[in-house]
Amino acid sequence: MKQVCFFVLFLLVGFCLNGQCPTGDIRFTTQEQVDDFLIRYPNCTEIPKGILITGTVENLMGLSNIISIGKDLTSTLSINNNSLLTSLEGLENLRYTKGDISIRDNHVLKNLKGLDNLTHTEGSFFIFENPALTSLDGLESFRTCFKFLLIKDNRSLANIEGLRSLESVSSGMGIIQTALISLKGLENLIRISGGLDIDENDDLENLKGLENLTTISNSLRIRSNAVLADIRALENLEVIGIPIGGGKRITVLDNPNLSVCNIEPFCNYLIQNLNTDSIQENSIGCSSREEILLSCEIGEVNYAVFYDQNQNGVQESNELIVPNIPIKIEETGETLVSGGFDTGRWILDFGNYMMSFIDNPNWELTTSATETFEISSNSTVANVSFGIYPKSNSSNLVSMTQSSNLRCGNNISFKIVTKNLGTDFESGTLWFEIDPRLTDFTSDADIINGNTLGWNFQDLHPGHEIIKEVNIQIPTPPTIPVGEILKFKSYFNNGGNEYEHNVEMRCAYDPNDKLVTPDRSKEYQGTAYTTFDEDLFYTVRFQNTGNDVAYDVVIRDTLDANLDPSTFKIISSSHYEVLNVSIEEERNVTFEFKDIFLPDSTTNFDASNGYVSYLIKTKDGLPEETPIQNTASIYFDFNPPIVTNTTENVMVTELPTSSSVDKNQQLDIHLFPNPTDGKIYLTGVDFRDVVVSVYDLTGRLILVEQSGSNEITLPKIVSGMLFLKIETEEGITVKRVFKN
Repeated sequence: MKQVCFFVLFLLVGFCLNGQCPTGDIRFTTQEQVDDFLIRYPNCTEIPKGILITGTVENLMGLSNIISIGKDLTSTLSINNNSLLTSLEGLENLRYTKGDISIRDNHVLKNLKGLDNLTHTEGSFFIFENPALTSLDGLESFRTCFKFLLIKDNRSLANIEGLRSLESVSSGMGIIQTALISLKGLENLIRISGGLDIDENDDLENLKGLENLTTISNSLRIRSNAVLADIRALENLEVIGIPIGGGKRITVLDNPNLSVCNIEPFCNYLIQNLNTDSIQENSIGCSSREEILLSCEIGEVNYAVFYDQNQNGVQESNELIVPNIPIKIEETGETLVSGGFDTGRWILDFGNYMMSFIDNPNWELTTSATETFEISSNSTVANVSFGIYPKSNSSNLVSMTQSSNLRCGNNISFKIVTKNLGTDFESGTLWFEIDPRLTDFTSDADIINGNTLGWNFQDLHPGHEIIKEVNIQIPTPPTIPVGEILKFKSYFNNGGNEYEHNVEMRCAYDPNDKLVTPDRSKEYQGTAYTTFDEDLFYTVRFQNTGNDVAYDVVIRDTLDANLDPSTFKIISSSHYEVLNVSIEEERNVTFEFKDIFLPDSTTNFDASNGYVSYLIKTKDGLPEETPIQNTASIYFDFNPPIVTNTTENVMVTELPTSSSVDKNQQLDIHLFPNPTDGKIYLTGVDFRDVVVSVYDLTGRLILVEQSGSNEITLPKIVSGMLFLKIETEEGITVKRVFKN
């Protein structure tokens, strides 16, 4: 009877013993309210909105079932202005919060025990104005703060070892007005994707605890720490980024005991950057940028590898750098690679050095194979250059096409890259064929012949590249059905490769993927036959679809065991300037885009995309129909990898005859011989109703022939590159042919 009355009483006041969670913000001001919560909502584990705990609450045991708080970033956990709360015990099941956590002005709170299983917050974490807080015990599982972590005005806080699991902070971190002597407890902190402020800590003697911190993506401020004498814990800092909205990158101000600032990161940074710091009012030796540099035992070497056209060993103004030529600093064992357009720059400690040219199969030296130099002062700028000349003139033009996914209804930018991988200067025309079903496009092409575009180029320097851009409007269904393969092709009029770029039209898609060219899987009913003499071109595309900037992107690609790593060559990339490439054990390729600062797709859709492309060949002597598979893993900062699709090519000596082309797809017509002396033969469709139009390079119509035969006779008066527009009932295609 008592149980029935109890149940009826709760129904009358609007509570439910089944435990549905409240839909709005929850406010607790007394211990009774906290205790009643577990009775009223026994099955409530996920709070959709926020929680405010204030007043005379003594413990949080009534919240012991809560696992998560918040459905969006406006949902906060606020534990503020409590006069009796000494710990946070009762929140042991809380794993994460969607919005901010604020722990403020709790008069007798001594530690954060109770948050033992909290792993991350997608908002900020504010811990400030808690006068009795002595430690951060209770945060031992906390790994990631997706926004700001601010520890401020906790005047009794002498221990932050509870943060021993913290690995990254995404928007900035402040340690301000504490009783800390050191920063022990932050040994696992690797990255702060924002700024770091260490201000007004009167007892702070050193920065021990930050030994593993490598990246501060915005600014570093160390200000008004009365007894701070040692900042050597920052020796491993590799990156000090640009502050949001501008301003100073490094501020070291009003630390009266700090006299030693010539740590390697500061020295390297200051020698390369002017007027981006504020260093003053510290002890002698650390009171200005100039004082620090005077005590930094470093200088720099500028290095270049140039095409010595007249072979006189001196670089003239018209003799450009040849990129991707490795050279070595013998004393450090470091291998550097010549840049594409400017001299390289490297920072070195004081000492004597030898730089050596690494023997290259395509180039011979016109200068000495070694250069010695000395770094003896902070003002030393050594200059080293190696002149090279080709051992033999070799032509190796490579073209490729890159685009983001062909999302229906979008205007897509296609980049057509011409790269000279040979040793000779190259001239000619780069051609790009657009799928004939796409009619809305813009470009700066020199030649436009229907959907075939051409750009003339002259004297392309060895190792250098030309990039052309075409913007194409992708239709929406039913103009072109979802899933259709749109075909593109790039090539030259004077040799080089032919690059086929076949992409599926999508309307909802995973933007992170891997492409391979050639890809004949549609032509051969799912089997991508490829001949042994063809290069394999791989492109890995990535997009930051998160809600914050990605500071690093790393692609790990394990090469198929049947690929030859000695033939590996980078062809193109969206972010060359921050790309580092390494190959381990001849199979594991790492593409590291360090400090790429890739915006998220909601902030800047176009800039959120990136890619890297390379070519490679198979090993010699493989058996017929050897499969070549390839998969890449893409890492955005510290997130789990995104694994791409797996590509597969089946290697053969000759392509099999295919008759599997669907008539609703683009025509797949073949012609031979090519080059020809005049007669050509077409195969691939029924030619009872066919119209063939022949154009020259300027787009001038030369011949129109309507015939039931697959034999075409070209006029005797024309020669060179010609284009054949072939129209049948099934569709239209354009082919090129070279007439002797």
